Amino acid sequence: MNNSIRIASLFLLSLILSCNNDDTEIKDEIEGAITCALTNGTGVCLDGPKSIVPGKTYTYAFKVNKERSGNKVHEVINWDVKSGKLAIIDIKTTISGDFTTSVATMKFESDFAGGVIKASTVPDDQASPLAVSSIQVPIGVEK
Repeated sequence: MNNSIRIASLFLLSLILSCNNDDTEIKDEIEGAITCALTNGTGVCLDGPKSIVPGKTYTYAFKVNKERSGNKVHEVINWDVKSGKLAIIDIKTTISGDFTTSVATMKFESDFAGGVIKASTVPDDQASPLAVSSIQVPIGVEK
């Protein structure tokens, strides 16, 4: 019985350590922005690498304040790949006071040769109100 407990404990410990190593490797391979600075504290911004290395993962941050978006704090930010060989693999959006910040993690394919991403307070298929906030950013390949 005592050996069974030891074996189970060692198995659990190795499982925990292997999961922690995977998390570290994923975090180490991600580059980019986790926030962006608004000039004078108002407006909208999108930050992240404008030139990337194909095959890597990067993060991009979009931030908007409620004054820019028609005095409404947006709970959802829409991310779109307008062109290029990349995939959005994760989106985390937070609201703090009058600001909405959304961070998208994107995986660029090994044959990525350039493209455009867009972040917006409304989806492309909806009519845009006057106060919509969106930004499109071209992304190139590092030379």
